[in-house]
Amino acid sequence: MVLYGCPPGSHSNVAFEHISYRELVARGFSTMDVTAITFCEENNIPVVVFKMLEPGNISKALCGDQVGTLIDQSGRSN
Repeated sequence: MVLYGCPPGSHSNVAFEHISYRELVARGFSTMDVTAITFCEENNIPVVVFKMLEPGNISKALCGDQVGTLIDQSGRSN
């Protein structure tokens, strides 16, 4: 699972591989509760949103491989 959003003035979705907590909230994503996002941000806890039922994805996420969307302090890398 990758988070998608529409850039301002666009009608097409953009996939996010890496996004900051602040941008996540600003764009109105509802994949996580705002309280949970704030807790992770304040405690510098990175979050990975991915398809848990996809075979191998849990192992990939635990090993640090790119799977889904990384949410952290630094934000987008793409």
